[in-house]
Amino acid sequence: MKRLFLAVAAALAAAALVAGTSTAGDVRGKKCTDITFGDGAYVTREVPGDDTSPLLANPYLEWTVSFGQPNCSELTSLYVYDNSDTEPSPLVTLTSTQTGVTSITFTYTFNESGGAAAPADENICIVGATSWSGHVADRAPNAGCLALSGVEGSPATGFN
Repeated sequence: MKRLFLAVAAALAAAALVAGTSTAGDVRGKKCTDITFGDGAYVTREVPGDDTSPLLANPYLEWTVSFGQPNCSELTSLYVYDNSDTEPSPLVTLTSTQTGVTSITFTYTFNESGGAAAPADENICIVGATSWSGHVADRAPNAGCLALSGVEGSPATGFN
């Protein structure tokens, strides 16, 4: 009985320690791994947002992931899906090991030799993640993925 009590006490102490290194919200790690904002665009037309404008031969994504304080994550990733993060694998995975900055900008050009083809419907879906101590420390958005439209423009909300 005494061993069971000690095991439970140790587990609770470990849980409290882990909780103490986290912040309010969804971050599972240090506060410096917290994705606080994302902004950018997926551009598929010569005149962005104009569905009568000619399609670009090489649509591109430019997305900036922002942190509340200088980033300390071991790896920051941006996963680009066609329609949903439930697809077996992303179209593209972009990564950065850059630390000590408050934002990281990812860029990708579609339809280049050896690269991913741009979705025909001009829509993509993105997920950002930071890693710390071998696990996902933060994910943006917290569930699902953020839909970006090459025709209708890209929202700058819901990515934190």
